[in-house]
Amino acid sequence: ALTSYKELTTRRGLKKIHADLDTILIKLDEVFRYAEGLPQDGKLLSAVIAIYTKMCVVDALLQDKLVGRGESHADT
Repeated sequence: ALTSYKELTTRRGLKKIHADLDTILIKLDEVFRYAEGLPQDGKLLSAVIAIYTKMCVVDALLQDKLVGRGESHADT
């Protein structure tokens, strides 16, 4: 699982993310949904969005997977 934002910048970290992507995305979704219910402090929401953005910027294959998931969820 993703244990550090820094893992998004190392080859070893990216391999871990690819290997455990489903679990990481479930956790990010849980945190995002939790943060939506908090009072007007958007720091936690911003952090989750920053992680998704960083994953898209640092790795093209990861970006394709995330965009593909987003498209499949939009159809449901």
